[in-house]
Amino acid sequence: QFGIMPLTAFSLAKLLQMDPVKAVTVLICGCCPGGTLSNIFSLAFKGDMNLSIVMTTCSSIASLGMMPLLLYVLCQGFSGLENAVPYSSIMKALVFTLVPCAFGILINHYTPKYSPLVKKAGLSILIISSIVVSVLSAMAVKDVLWMIVMPDVL
Repeated sequence: QFGIMPLTAFSLAKLLQMDPVKAVTVLICGCCPGGTLSNIFSLAFKGDMNLSIVMTTCSSIASLGMMPLLLYVLCQGFSGLENAVPYSSIMKALVFTLVPCAFGILINHYTPKYSPLVKKAGLSILIISSIVVSVLSAMAVKDVLWMIVMPDVL
């Protein structure tokens, strides 16, 4: 999954002489983990679901490091793509995701009586911030949104 697919995507992009934007798109698709389709096939054909789910989980966890690494290596083969992938932003997103998860796991493990309180507070903050972001986003793009929603007048 992290060998044949990325190399096939790289070879295809080189063979078809794609421009840099199309090439990085093909490379991203080739470097992504397979996803849950294998789990559906395992269920449909009465395969080993436990093994399928474990392998999908391992593949998804491995992709956190392998996907940026493969993109970095494979983008070197195309001119103009050396700095196309925002690796620092990927790492920031990874840290901003994993650190709160680690705190949640630690709270749930060491002080389980506080877990419901932390969960309620977190959900409240999520709902309030989602409403605020939605309203601010709508205010920022209201003219464009209005053009999309309204039909053309003849």
